[in-house]
Amino acid sequence: MKKRVRLFAVALLAFGLVAPQCEASIISGTWNFTVGALSGSFSFTGLDTSQNYTSSTAAGFSVSTSFDTTGDGGNGFTYPFGPSDALIIGGLVNGVNGIAGINDWGLEIVNFSTNPTVVFFEYDPASGSVVAITGTITSAAAVPEPATLALIGLGLFGVALTRRRQ
Repeated sequence: MKKRVRLFAVALLAFGLVAPQCEASIISGTWNFTVGALSGSFSFTGLDTSQNYTSSTAAGFSVSTSFDTTGDGGNGFTYPFGPSDALIIGGLVNGVNGIAGINDWGLEIVNFSTNPTVVFFEYDPASGSVVAITGTITSAAAVPEPATLALIGLGLFGVALTRRRQ
């Protein structure tokens, strides 16, 4: 019986350590971007990288900017953009992929799920167009999913229980 409990505890612990890698296709977090004097942040609470999103507001998407986006018809994203791991964020006036008018904007980020890099930014304020090729993006630290933490905790509890019985 002790051997079964010990094997069960080790299996749970091993599964808990491997589980985060199994769910690598779900991205959650907050990213900050800066392009010249303009900045903002966006977040997802469950972007499934195996799905296609076009001019979407799904996956717990939210965005805030230091610049006026009132004329853009709301904000959204497209992922993946093209055949690569690119993310486009911007106004929904003409779909996320096109700048349509005053206060519309777009931000393109390549290698989003691995090493996010801003490659293109466009903003059309009332005072004239702002186009930048480069910018910076930073990510907040990843937070483990509650289920993963629960599995690791259960595995550690099982190990502690078997040690105490010995």
